[in-house]
Amino acid sequence: ISWLRKDYKLLVRFGVVGFSSLGVKIGVYVLLSRWLWPAGSRTVENIFAIAIAIVYNYTLHRIWTFKEQQAGHESFWRYAIVVVFGSSLDASLFWLGHEVFHFYDLLVLPTVAVIVSLFTYFAHKFFTFKGKSNPDLLVP
Repeated sequence: ISWLRKDYKLLVRFGVVGFSSLGVKIGVYVLLSRWLWPAGSRTVENIFAIAIAIVYNYTLHRIWTFKEQQAGHESFWRYAIVVVFGSSLDASLFWLGHEVFHFYDLLVLPTVAVIVSLFTYFAHKFFTFKGKSNPDLLVP
């Protein structure tokens, strides 16, 4: 639990960016699936929504969440690797929940988001945005 206390501000920022990214993803998904392409594949619509949310998410994490870690521009490539794994996990779990088990799509989206968030938090903290940390900025 000491890591939780140490990373409190980082976790709050990550949560704000993650929650707002989920809002972007769900907003794009609902726009596509309910208005623009109602007869379309829910899985394809979800993948498109993931792509839009990725750009939003990276930008905010780079300039706000992990700015103290002073990650260089090479963090983009590490981010891309995490995104490939995280997006694959997201799309696979959505497909499994909605297409295989026939759960309601708008219930599957936030459930999958929680699972993928756990993976991405640790991957971004220890891989994507690793760099020179300033511990004083991460401790409340």
